[in-house]
Amino acid sequence: MTEAYLILREFGARLRQVHVSEVNTRSKHDPLSYASILAYQEVAHLIPANVPLILETPVGAELIEAEIAKTRIALPMTRQVMVA
Repeated sequence: MTEAYLILREFGARLRQVHVSEVNTRSKHDPLSYASILAYQEVAHLIPANVPLILETPVGAELIEAEIAKTRIALPMTRQVMVA
């Protein structure tokens, strides 16, 4: 998230959307973990509240609401959350 922090600090006002997921060591998307939630919380204040979040976390239909809830904890500002 160091790189994300630097980019957001410099260009945050130009953001149009944020794709949210955890990426594993094979560069594949995973559901949000506790560690990724904490990492997103560190940069959340740099993401404008009007920027939509797009979830790229691979979960079944029965877990979508839980993943949205985790995203709202990770990035707590009021905003629209979309599922990709």
